[in-house]
Amino acid sequence: MRILAPPVKGALFALSAAAVFVTVHAAVSQVGRDLHPFEATFFRNFFGLIALTPWMAMRGTFRRMATSHMPRHLLRVTTNFASSACWFWGLSILPLATATALSFTAPLFVTMMAPFALGERVGWRRIGAVLFGFAGAMVILRPGVIPLELGSVLVLVSAIIGAISVLYMKKLAGTENPDAMVAWLLLLSLPLSLALSLPFWVWPSTELWLLGGFIGLGATTAHLLIVRGFALADASFLQPFDYARLPFAALLGLIFFAQRPDVWTAVGGVMIVGAALYITRREARMKKRTTAPAAERVT
Repeated sequence: MRILAPPVKGALFALSAAAVFVTVHAAVSQVGRDLHPFEATFFRNFFGLIALTPWMAMRGTFRRMATSHMPRHLLRVTTNFASSACWFWGLSILPLATATALSFTAPLFVTMMAPFALGERVGWRRIGAVLFGFAGAMVILRPGVIPLELGSVLVLVSAIIGAISVLYMKKLAGTENPDAMVAWLLLLSLPLSLALSLPFWVWPSTELWLLGGFIGLGATTAHLLIVRGFALADASFLQPFDYARLPFAALLGLIFFAQRPDVWTAVGGVMIVGAALYITRREARMKKRTTAPAAERVT
């Protein structure tokens, strides 16, 4: 690693994070078949907090948690929880590759909502990319040709609610410490997920406890890999590597669950990824243009 350029190192961290995330999602798919989505979400939060607490303590996160925006934190936590529960439930029904492909619609929903929530200007090129991405989702779902599955609806609802959570995160990012935002998310999500899971509680087997621990540790590891990658390269450069989750998901689904993704999932997934990539790159260019010195913008 020492002889590699920083962007190459960042790309390797991003690819590693994508692989870890897919492995976590495969474990979530297994857990979701035996536990209610609320309880599965609780275990993700519980083990995630255990895994992240030492890291946050070393960074002094807990000393920087003072906030004057608690209502926004609560709204972000609520939407994040709802998105996670729908995602867990959807993963327990859909093939891993199909769920992963549909989850990539989340950035499209963020782009669609940004003008209303953040006052951002969205031009016709981004609108065209969003429509192209949604066409990819229709290729996967094929409404009118095959019955609409509950799992597909759940993943799309997860993407919509997750987009709302991202918008709240963007609002908080202007005033709050990033590490403190993570800490508040975990600390507030844990009691919420526990309270909602109690009516559906089933005491997990040893295997499910181990899988729950792996989910928490894996999600934390992926988070740290992403943070490390962002410290070495621009987000706009690293974003495409996140879409490596789709072939990783297809491979893991085939190996562990004997799930063979059909050609519609592949075509639709490529369309969604292409649209999201275009929006990401265009946003990066726009930010670069607006932050460039005046003389440079003129040229």
